[in-house]
Amino acid sequence: MIDLILRGALIRLFACENLPSEWVDNSNYIYNNYYTRSIVYLGMVMKPCARRFRPNGAFCERMRADVPDYCPHQLIYKMFVGNMPTTNEVKWQSGVHNPETKRKFVCDSWKTKVKWNEKCTDTFSDYNYIVKHVCLDPSQTAKTPEEEDMLCTLCKDAFCSNMDLVNSSASNTFFCTKMITDPTTKKDDDDDPNDLSSSETAEVFKRTCTVIMFTILVVLVMLSLFTLSLILVAAHPMSFN
Repeated sequence: MIDLILRGALIRLFACENLPSEWVDNSNYIYNNYYTRSIVYLGMVMKPCARRFRPNGAFCERMRADVPDYCPHQLIYKMFVGNMPTTNEVKWQSGVHNPETKRKFVCDSWKTKVKWNEKCTDTFSDYNYIVKHVCLDPSQTAKTPEEEDMLCTLCKDAFCSNMDLVNSSASNTFFCTKMITDPTTKKDDDDDPNDLSSSETAEVFKRTCTVIMFTILVVLVMLSLFTLSLILVAAHPMSFN
């Protein structure tokens, strides 16, 4: 009744719901920049901060200048649904001339970027199935060569920036190797669609060799059994009469 009198202001004040697309649309999502309910502040609903800001308790703090607003996973999905992402470039500190200061700044920014990539990977791991499928064939999503190059770069940043080749899964290692060595698969107009690629040719050759070796093994086993039966017949001729 009170909410009717207030025209829904009470529900809007205490409602804490996020749209399914919040993970794509919200900047700095990895820092919990979405609607949350705070127990510390008596159940008050914290609203998302604006771009270039991240939540810090009940307030919003400005992001570092060298940290992007959106993770690569978000931008890849934006391109997939047809929404070209806004610029995600970061601004580097200007006016640094001292070599030692510049070295310290670059090292600090690199460590920050590594941690940021790791946080992006952990936060959006549940969406890897969708994002990786977009990256497997960028030409299906990109409309221009420039967009295709952008998408390939985003895919490398999303899955291959901090990849540990020793501890990484085999599928992820293969995926990153393919992205780094041959990020796009382009065909000429005069290519025959029935032609096999080098990887497909190697796979056919491997299977053919396997079949040939298995056939030789079966023949050898049959010859061995036949030879053994002849030896047994020669050694015990009466037992077969």
